[in-house]
This record gives sequence, structure tokens and C-alpha cells, in this order.
Amino acid sequence: MESSGVPAIQKFSEAQALSERALQLRRARGRRNMARYRERFQAREDALVASVQLLNEDIKKLEIQRRLVASNIPTNTTCWNIVAEYFRLFRYAHKSPNKLFVDQVCPGPSRSDIHRQFIQSTMTADVIGQTGCGTDAILEDYRLVSLYQPDLDCRLVNLENGFEESIVASTRVNITISTSTLQFAFPRLVNDPVKWKALGEKLLGQKFLLCGSVVFKWDTDRQRIVSVHMQADMLTPMLQLLGNLENVASVFDNAMVTPDCSLVLDDVLHISGDEKNERTL
Repeated sequence: MESSGVPAIQKFSEAQALSERALQLRRARGRRNMARYRERFQAREDALVASVQLLNEDIKKLEIQRRLVASNIPTNTTCWNIVAEYFRLFRYAHKSPNKLFVDQVCPGPSRSDIHRQFIQSTMTADVIGQTGCGTDAILEDYRLVSLYQPDLDCRLVNLENGFEESIVASTRVNITISTSTLQFAFPRLVNDPVKWKALGEKLLGQKFLLCGSVVFKWDTDRQRIVSVHMQADMLTPMLQLLGNLENVASVFDNAMVTPDCSLVLDDVLHISGDEKNERTL
């Protein structure tokens, strides 16, 4: 009986092993199928996000046109179209949005080339910026903005007629006080152990929403923009975070940026010139 039972037990063990192996194979196939499903789902999600971004851009353009119509301003007015396109291209300053979105919106030339071409085709050669004149001066401003604020996101809120053929654009600017911000915009704060402990650590990682404006001066004869003036209020959120003006003043002491978002450049960061200059963030 015992000898006759051994083959039966062996067969049972082999059958059980085969059953376990089959179960493992089914589970492995299930995991592979699930992984493929997740990949397809992620691809669809990425495509949907990109489509939503494109739709949001279209919605913003349509909203601007609606406001122009409500203000009895022709929607084909060159200056207003240029300003709207300016904010689309420079929404992230000198930095591109995510690669997928850029590839769809701006295929071909680099983002820097597109910025330069836009300025050269819509502004005068001697366009007045915050610190000087010309295309290079404006591009250098935005290069530094991206250096100080890698995650900047400037959104156009409203357009209205200003004084003497100017257009005033109201903006909302999202910024993050990152390591790069503190290192390049507030180097004195980083290098002072006492200030860093008391204020720097509190600032690091903070997200601010700034209220700002950009004023574009338009030359009707030349059909081009002749000056751009920008400003944004960093004082209010800084004061809310730090609690008093003394702390705010300590943060901005010898900083490379002022409370109204003017950039103060030294010889290390600017391209030319021996004296310190101010530019607007």
C-alpha cells in the first residue's frame, strides 16, 4: 500500500506544481497587461493635458476678444493682437513650458529665436525697456527673470486703453521662492547665517501670487511698440509672510530685486556696463 501510494503522491505534487506554475504565468500576464494598460492610459492622459493647455490658450484669446468687443475696440487692431501674443510667448519669461506643449505650439525654431523674432517684428529697433533700448536689452531682462524665477508664470488678466496711445495690461504672476531665487536674487540673505536662519528658511519654497501690470506705448505711424514698462507687487505677500516691514527691509537689503520687482544687476550678472542697473521682473 505504501509503495503504491508513492506514485500517487508524486503525481499529485507534480500536478500541484503545474497548477502553481500556471497560476504564476497567469499573474505575470496580468501584470504585463496591467502595465500596458497603464502606459496607454498615461499616454492618453498626457495627450489630454496638452489638449487642455491648448484649449486654455484659445479661451484666453477669445476672452480678450470678448473684452475688446465689449469696449467697442476692433478685435483686428494690430496693437491689441501684438500685446496678446506677447503674453502668450513670454508667459514663462525666457523659459519654455513643458516640452510636449512647446512642440505642439512652437515647432521648429528654438524658443529664444521665436522671442527674438517676435520682438524684432513687433517693436521698434530702439524700443525702450527698463534699462536700455533694443531687442537684446529686453531679452536679457527675461533671461535674468528666468534665472531668478525658474517657475514664473505670468498670466494676462485684462487689457485696457491707457494714456497717450498706450495699452495697460493687468497681470497675475505666480512665483516660487526657490533655491535659485535666493541664491541669485537674495545672495546677501543666503550668505548671512543669522538672516538665513530667521528669514531665509521661512522664504524657501513659498509660493506668491503677485498683482502686476505692463504698459505698452504704441506708435501709430510705425505700427510698432516703442516702449514696455513692467512692475509687480512683491511687497504685499512678503509683508504678509514675514510679519513686519523691518523683516521685509532686511530681506531686500542689498538684494538683486526690489519690492516692486525691479532687478538690480551687478557686474557679475549683466552683459555690459560698469554701473549697477535696475530692471523689472
